[in-house]
Amino acid sequence: MADTCAPFPGDCIDSDTLVHGWRQLQQGPILFADVFAQSWQRSAWVHRNGRLHDGQLHQEQGIGLRCVGSACSALVSTADLSPAGWAQALSGARDALRSFPSLHGHHTRPVACPRPPSRQDMHPMPRERMGLPAERAQVFLGQIEDTLRRLITGVLDVELALKLEERRSLLVSPQGLPVTEQRTYAWLELELVAQGRAGAFSVFRTLCWRTATAEPDTRMLATFVERLCEAVAQRREARPAPAGPMPLVLGPGGPGLLMHEVIGHALEGDAIHKRISPFAGQLGRRIAAPCVNLVDDGTLPLGWGSMRCDDEGQPSRSTLLIEDGRLRACLQDQSCALRLGADHSANGRRASHASLPMPRMTNTCLMPGDADPADILASVKKGIYIAELSGGQANISTGAFTFESDQAFLVENGRITAPLLGCTFTGSSRAVLRQVRMVGHDFAMDPGYGTCVKKGQRVHVGFGQPTVRVDGLTVGGR
Repeated sequence: MADTCAPFPGDCIDSDTLVHGWRQLQQGPILFADVFAQSWQRSAWVHRNGRLHDGQLHQEQGIGLRCVGSACSALVSTADLSPAGWAQALSGARDALRSFPSLHGHHTRPVACPRPPSRQDMHPMPRERMGLPAERAQVFLGQIEDTLRRLITGVLDVELALKLEERRSLLVSPQGLPVTEQRTYAWLELELVAQGRAGAFSVFRTLCWRTATAEPDTRMLATFVERLCEAVAQRREARPAPAGPMPLVLGPGGPGLLMHEVIGHALEGDAIHKRISPFAGQLGRRIAAPCVNLVDDGTLPLGWGSMRCDDEGQPSRSTLLIEDGRLRACLQDQSCALRLGADHSANGRRASHASLPMPRMTNTCLMPGDADPADILASVKKGIYIAELSGGQANISTGAFTFESDQAFLVENGRITAPLLGCTFTGSSRAVLRQVRMVGHDFAMDPGYGTCVKKGQRVHVGFGQPTVRVDGLTVGGR
């Protein structure tokens, strides 16, 4: 992908300058090097109880130069995008290379180079810069609050935040190719506090979109409000969840967070290389039920984790991780691909120019099966239906996990009955994959804001799944 547009305004560095510097770094004792320049900004409008309270703006820019040698690596960064800042950072990187051991006698592998990009790979991403005047933000967010107060009784507090983010990058890949990328994100955060029979409670939901506008599609927003009202009404009627081993039915969309946290992280290349993943050494072996097919796909049109290329300049792609229950691939960045002798999967991601790239997920999806969702419910005599997950934690090395749902229901004789309060469930990554019994055909992506933190680096991710029945998990209630 050639640099077809200048991503930074004014007297900033350009692709020719970065490529020239990259060539200088190649003269050192390194396996590979790359350059990453970035301009990032986020604006936020916060609306609470009828008033627009805040209009924050955060900005960041800079350049990072990474050099990877046989036994060490270096990252030199600067917050200055000017030619003078670039020259200083390049000088620092050359100085760092003086301490690198020689490559003499070191067996080097060629830098992994994926298939060249095609037009089909390059799904359109919005290029317009998004913005929203305070007056329009007041009207837009105020209308949402007025609607909620009209539809929901006993509302005590409503806080909404509309956030817009734009990231522009210009990089030189380890193969020496200049690549430009622009990513825009918009999302709505809503926390509503209402009075219930047992006291006040809160419900938190998010809605995200990648179109070139600061406001979501009206149909999308209406569905979001409708589901929030349903969640509040169900919360008021909820009773304590039962406890003990029982089958779970995970609904489409948001519950895909389970596969992201429990399985996706364990299939990232650094966890496999360090052998802290329970799936290390399992390539080609059956690790899940035959109905399990898992992919990580950075090419989904307007997906929350989608991109034209990753942060190492590799064209985005779809990687089949688990096929018919067998482990087929892991997620690789450049370093892990070299260490493991594997193909680069375009999953090298970094939070900023001052961060080292790591293998990270994009859009992680449990693919649809052939079961009817109604048949999945009908197969459960007594169990739990999970509509939304509110959070959880997983230990990659042991595979143990605990998740909590803020919208769960009792399933009795194949029917959803009472809403439940305080529903948690535990299990292990190896067991949950093998105990998937049925996979529905009603696939959906999570409509909310997905963010993932790894070693302090926060990136946008998407996840999704169809309705799924999983046996053998232990439910804990209040």
